Amino acid sequence: MNRRFEQLRQAAGLEWLHLHDLRHAFATFLLDQGRSCGPSWNCWATPRSG
Repeated sequence: MNRRFEQLRQAAGLEWLHLHDLRHAFATFLLDQGRSCGPSWNCWATPRSG
């Protein structure tokens, strides 16, 4: 994923953008919408099979 992100980032001319920035942007978007997923790790956790 990192390699593809780097390719897309460079192609778009967004050298200042980092993958971690997208995580913060997503969390900010949730908060702006009045939503929360609890501790930040819950936003990224994948469902566990029973």
